[in-house]
Amino acid sequence: MTYKIYKDVLFSIMGFSKSFYPNEFSALLYISDNIIEEIYFLPLTVSNENSAVLRLDMSPMIFSLKGSVHSHPSGYGIPSRADLHFFLGKAVNIIAYYPFGIEDYKAYTQKGEPILLEVILRKKVSKNKF
Repeated sequence: MTYKIYKDVLFSIMGFSKSFYPNEFSALLYISDNIIEEIYFLPLTVSNENSAVLRLDMSPMIFSLKGSVHSHPSGYGIPSRADLHFFLGKAVNIIAYYPFGIEDYKAYTQKGEPILLEVILRKKVSKNKF
């Protein structure tokens, strides 16, 4: 299955990763029609230099929260054993890695298999002028 991500969402991922550095950043991804549309932060998420802990019990009952994103301050985009376990049940999982440029990320399936994301622009909604 092919997944896409809005460019502004990818820029936000890198911005959050930079702002959390040297700690990890972690959140869930809102996906609709195979497009990653938004980042969803869970309350009470705790992060440090080695990990980020999401309180999944704080997740709303939204079926479109189908993915995850987190950063690796170490500079490597390869999932750890803990990452692979966390990927289970999530369609798309993104790891952003230092130095958090627009191409410093890798995406994986729930089985930890690498996938490519197509970066697309969000369509502008035209507003009626009265």
